[in-house]
Amino acid sequence: MTSIPAWHLYGENTPFPDVMHLERIVDRAAGLDWHIGPHRHAHLAQVFLLERGVTRVEIEGGTNRPEPPCILYIPPGTVHGFTFDAGTEGWVLTLPIDAHPELFADNGELASFVGRHFNATAPAGLSSLFPTLFEEWHGRKLLRHLRLRAVVAQIFCTIFEPLAQAQQQMGLGRRDPRLASFLDLVARHHVSHWTIQRYSSELGVSVRNLARICRETTGLRCPPKSGH
Repeated sequence: MTSIPAWHLYGENTPFPDVMHLERIVDRAAGLDWHIGPHRHAHLAQVFLLERGVTRVEIEGGTNRPEPPCILYIPPGTVHGFTFDAGTEGWVLTLPIDAHPELFADNGELASFVGRHFNATAPAGLSSLFPTLFEEWHGRKLLRHLRLRAVVAQIFCTIFEPLAQAQQQMGLGRRDPRLASFLDLVARHHVSHWTIQRYSSELGVSVRNLARICRETTGLRCPPKSGH
């Protein structure tokens, strides 16, 4: 069995030196022939903003090619790897979770979201936050760590707000875990106008059963043909 390496960042053997790390994809991937093999980070979470180019993502044994502009969130311990087309543009934000308890606390507002990986179309306004964060990170203004945490928190709010809105509108659905999975799919793919048939297929249930799950748990009906 092939052993999956656990890296501090991308193969370094030194402890994480700051409250975060931010770099452009080209800065790391170009020197590795645009390929980063499967690995995991035990205590780090990452956000990838893929702006342009084709990316093949290997994650937890599966593969996909997310369409840019998109985001990819990877929680600690998740096995992942990448093959980028030469010239792929985007950003990689890496966070030591212990340095950001407001984001990763077990009882925090994001607790139901930050424990599992997902990808989605990049929300409006997200791309402008990464250069802002990069400037703050390389700056030496007073209250630097507080400034960095503030921009990182804004990035996370922008990313996870669609999930929180879907959760609020539909009800948490704790009585049936399939509803939580349905909400995740809606948040990730609503901009692609998936049909209800495709959602039900992904969940492994019939359209009729999915409608019943929604109705019994939330009192709402799933639209018969809409992907929203």
